[in-house]
Amino acid sequence: MGNTKTLLISVVLTGFAILLGYTYIQQREAEIERNLGETQDVLVITKNITEYSPIDEGSVNKMPIPKKFVQPNAVKDIVDIKDTVAAVPMAVGETVTTNKLLFLGVKTGLAPMVSTGKRAIAIRATSLNSVANLIKPGDRIDILAVQTIAENNVTTNKVSTVLQDVFVLSAGESVYTQPPRFVQANKGDFTCIQKKGIDNPTQFNNITIEVTPKEAQKVVALSDANLYYTLRNPNDRSNDIITSTTDREIFGIEK
Repeated sequence: MGNTKTLLISVVLTGFAILLGYTYIQQREAEIERNLGETQDVLVITKNITEYSPIDEGSVNKMPIPKKFVQPNAVKDIVDIKDTVAAVPMAVGETVTTNKLLFLGVKTGLAPMVSTGKRAIAIRATSLNSVANLIKPGDRIDILAVQTIAENNVTTNKVSTVLQDVFVLSAGESVYTQPPRFVQANKGDFTCIQKKGIDNPTQFNNITIEVTPKEAQKVVALSDANLYYTLRNPNDRSNDIITSTTDREIFGIEK
């Protein structure tokens, strides 16, 4: 009976000690919270990021930080990192700030903008074959090839549509990007380092297109042919069956 009473007293005292400890911890947490003030959710890196690597939902997480410790230009919303890459390497636990981000563009190179399974390849362009240099990054084009064929002492100019609905990644140094977003910071508006900039038509002597590996081989095989590019409506994604045309057919000469 005495042992049971002693055990009961021990349990009560232990419980009381735990309650006192819990109450103390709660009081300390409340005191610390009062001292630190309100918190603000910011984006924090969840895995090590190398320079020019994409920043997306899988590499960041929202974390509450006392407002007095939030860095200037800290990014607070996932939407504000869309279409960005790291301007510098970032480590796990590091706060994402706008001065560490680049919007896709010349500084980031083309690689982050090439779709998985596709390739980027440059083709020559002039004002004559590229719609008077009005082709812009983000446009879609068809590629026509003109070759002169000599057969049985007869020369024929043959035109073929070799590729359709081809995406243009760049025209000269103008690179396809998404419009930059503004990130609201503590004071004023801040933007990421790299902005999209294609304000005025510019002259260029090449365009870079996105193709499949097989289509890239076709482009290389046509390196000696005269190429022409026709501009498509961006909503027209059709691929038609287009037969080749020769100058002999146009002028009604025997095929």
